[in-house]
Amino acid sequence: MIAPEKAWESALSVLESEMPEEAFSRWVKDVRLGLFENDTFILNAKTEYGRDWLESRLSSTVTRILTGIVNRTVSVRFIVVEEPEADDDGGNLQPESAGENHLVVQVVEQSLRDEIVHPSRVVSVPGYIRRWLPILGPETAWIYVSFRQLCYLCTRTAPRANVEFRVSDIAGARWAGTSRSSFWRHKDDWTLKWFLERSRDDEHKYCFRATMPLTPIDADALRTWLIEAGVKVHPVETLDFLLQLDLKEILVEPPPLPAQDHLDRTPKPQSVQDVVLEACGRVDKTTLKVVMERADILAAKIMPPQDLIIVTHYFLLHWVKELGAGPAWTVTLLRDKCFDSESESRNRVWVKGGTAEIAQMLGFTRARTIEEWLLPVLATKPTKPEAKQKDPQRAKGQRGKRDLVGLFLKRSGCKPMDPAFLKRVEDQDRGYAWQFEVSLHEPLISIHQKSYDGLLDALGHYLETGDRDELYAQVESAVETNESAFETSFQDENPRLKQGNPYLKQPESAIEAEGIRARDTLNSINSMVDLIYHMRDHNTTNCIERGDGADPKGDQFVVVGPQWDWQELFKHNPEIRSTARKELGEKQVPPGAFVSWLLYAASPAGKGIKTPVFFAISHLCDEPSGAGNMYDRLAALAPRELYNLIRLAIGGQSTRSPEWQTAMAGSQVFNLIGLRKQLFGFEG
Repeated sequence: MIAPEKAWESALSVLESEMPEEAFSRWVKDVRLGLFENDTFILNAKTEYGRDWLESRLSSTVTRILTGIVNRTVSVRFIVVEEPEADDDGGNLQPESAGENHLVVQVVEQSLRDEIVHPSRVVSVPGYIRRWLPILGPETAWIYVSFRQLCYLCTRTAPRANVEFRVSDIAGARWAGTSRSSFWRHKDDWTLKWFLERSRDDEHKYCFRATMPLTPIDADALRTWLIEAGVKVHPVETLDFLLQLDLKEILVEPPPLPAQDHLDRTPKPQSVQDVVLEACGRVDKTTLKVVMERADILAAKIMPPQDLIIVTHYFLLHWVKELGAGPAWTVTLLRDKCFDSESESRNRVWVKGGTAEIAQMLGFTRARTIEEWLLPVLATKPTKPEAKQKDPQRAKGQRGKRDLVGLFLKRSGCKPMDPAFLKRVEDQDRGYAWQFEVSLHEPLISIHQKSYDGLLDALGHYLETGDRDELYAQVESAVETNESAFETSFQDENPRLKQGNPYLKQPESAIEAEGIRARDTLNSINSMVDLIYHMRDHNTTNCIERGDGADPKGDQFVVVGPQWDWQELFKHNPEIRSTARKELGEKQVPPGAFVSWLLYAASPAGKGIKTPVFFAISHLCDEPSGAGNMYDRLAALAPRELYNLIRLAIGGQSTRSPEWQTAMAGSQVFNLIGLRKQLFGFEG
């Protein structure tokens, strides 16, 4: 006979030629032969979900292929690879004796919704970007955020001496929430040159400034104040005085729009330290050290390290593109206002300057643009009826945009605007301060909402039927739908962008794995099932079910409780005498032990047992424990789950339960019918 290892290698080659490439790579490629014994190939899968998929989809195919290769009848069993056992002393492996060791850690989200949104995955942007936003503009500002994220993803494991990385236009566009053509168009914008400078030696190479420079407006204001305050004559004293001031006296709030002089200027990024040294002029060695210390303190005051704007990956990858650059920044900035207080967060914030203030934060001169994004509210004063929209398509687009923004922002109150803001408002009829109710969690985009609803439907159906096979199938369908949507999103809308160059090749780590992870989704669903069963255990004793608790072809109801109960089992097995019932109660025998022995009697291992109930009772009276191993694990299942396994086996259908296949495969149908009557009282 050919060696088992060679046989499995040959089987892999056959499977690779017969299966779709994606399915083979995802499910089969990494499966290894663990053991060959008793004409059984025991194959190692990496995850429980992978094992279940292989058992349900490929078990018969692999058996057929291996039987043909070794020219004898063999069987196949899939198991999950177990981690290496700990040392005999029960302690952890020690680095000095075993070298470097690693822990295998699985990330678990708090809820099924979090498996889609992953709220812990965030990008942190320095809060100083608020002052850059009027200069960069919304779309270019998101491209800066994109480069910042790509820089982190591509260099987080790189040595400090080598932090060069390559940027794909696909990854750049995805993290910026824009199209590939827009990404190419904006990457050489004048405003972005303050952060992204093209190399003189190679037109495809750029230098990215991870640390934010001062805006040209702030650099001019700070330099002017220092010089007028006499920093050239008394540098240390001037800086000490500056550190005691409120910086709003120098750096105007909210940040003003750039003047034409700033727009015509060649970008020359400067840090706070650069501006201070430039304003001080030439100083001696001792003074230089003190000046730099004060400059570092001033830099931390202007750009506090703890002042961060947090944006979730989900918002970047999905909602920025859906909302548009401007509305997405509006949501982000108003969310940030909800966390102004260190001691508490709130979901209602006042914008004292109304839509005019929001327009200025984004670098817009027209406050009415912001109004176009927001859902209409009751007029604060009588206004003239608006002219009929000349462009119906544009009107439809505006309504759609308002509906999306409405998922995040709702105007909940208004009052007359502070006079300080009125002079900046182009339309006095819109001179109102607004209170906004801000959503602090991420709504789901439509494709994910559909998947989420499908998962909840699958969970609800499973709670009614107990059909775990169907649950797995529906979860897999939701995952595949989500992955398919990911594959078709961000397709190249411009054929010329396909040409590319070597500098646009992108590490896989720079493009986030999308959507719903099947295994983790099942973990969350199983957790929810356990919770619901736990609640039922405390709130119900027995419940009449249809579908999982009754044979689909039958027409009677079967009582299936949330857990095994002696009274129900006695009712289904009246032949158990009162003396035996009393003895079982005195010994406090758990009902699951009785179920375990009945399973054993119905299995191939119990061949020859003619009276399963008396067989089980006699064992329990001698030793109040179950049959052990797989039988105990099957008896530990919820009654509805075990009923479904029995129903499938009677109907000749396969199951995904490895315990059932190991312990009960080959059981006679009449034994299973008898088992169903003994456990559930159903005859048929």
